[in-house]
Amino acid sequence: MDSGKLQKRQSVITPEQRRQVAAWLKPGRIFLSPFAEKGGKPKFFAVGVPFPEFRLIIINTDPRYMNPLCAECQVSMARQDYPFLDKQLHSYANCYNLIDSLDFRETTEHLIRNPGWRKGELNAASRASFCNALKKSDVIAPKVLEALLKGLA
Repeated sequence: MDSGKLQKRQSVITPEQRRQVAAWLKPGRIFLSPFAEKGGKPKFFAVGVPFPEFRLIIINTDPRYMNPLCAECQVSMARQDYPFLDKQLHSYANCYNLIDSLDFRETTEHLIRNPGWRKGELNAASRASFCNALKKSDVIAPKVLEALLKGLA
């Protein structure tokens, strides 16, 4: 078999791989995604609601430049708890508004091809902090907020 056919064959994603990654993408799971901004660097996300609408919480935001309500919805994440956040002693999760622009299928394919970008899961203390911060947001629809709180409980 020539190398072109072998490479194409290896790049085929199986239904089982899709099921495994979809099952992994539960509320509270953290992954790195290159799809955050065109030309920007990859960003960390925590899964908020996987289905029926893919909703994510962005990590690494800087709360210094946000309005007061936004600042109340930032959750500090210490590097000692999340060693993959290696750039700063603390990163922040923006629980004020959710990211809904990433495609579930694209994200799934990315995580199949790059399993090392699956980083971990929120610990119990962070889950509680996320829930408290999400409740303070005035831009998250009540039905979505209910799904978030249930998933992160």
